[in-house]
Amino acid sequence: MAGLVAACAPNPMAQLVSPAMVARSEEGIVIVIREIPKLAELTTDEVMAGLPNELVNAIQMGDPVEGMEISALQGCAGCHSMEEGEVLSGPSWYDIGNTAVGRVEGESPGLYLFNSIMTPNAYIVRRFDAGVMPEDFSEKLSSEEIGHLLALLLAQTEDE
Repeated sequence: MAGLVAACAPNPMAQLVSPAMVARSEEGIVIVIREIPKLAELTTDEVMAGLPNELVNAIQMGDPVEGMEISALQGCAGCHSMEEGEVLSGPSWYDIGNTAVGRVEGESPGLYLFNSIMTPNAYIVRRFDAGVMPEDFSEKLSSEEIGHLLALLLAQTEDE
């Protein structure tokens, strides 16, 4: 059985149906439209849901500039670009604050980003390989450093 989804848009090259909108069932493909808010539309509790209080405090006290320095020291920029349209060997950090909102259903943006650093193979972004990102950041970074790094990532939002 084959299916066809077609739509008209001002930009015919735009991705009209994202992977987050498609659910596969035994009967076929079902289109599920889920409105994903921007990070700025969420409350602090929604952004930080699922994180331990100590880490929430570290993020809230975190400094994105310090996070950038930690990122440089840990070599993050070698795999993660902050430039729009530039993709390296890891997922882009461009607009990652907004991307994190809907990346894994049921995970807050803060929890998704934390898990991506601490257990990078728990969820693999499509088109990227498992086993590339180091899995020892829990040993290398303090809670304060993780807070700075997450403050940096959550600050990466494209203003519309």
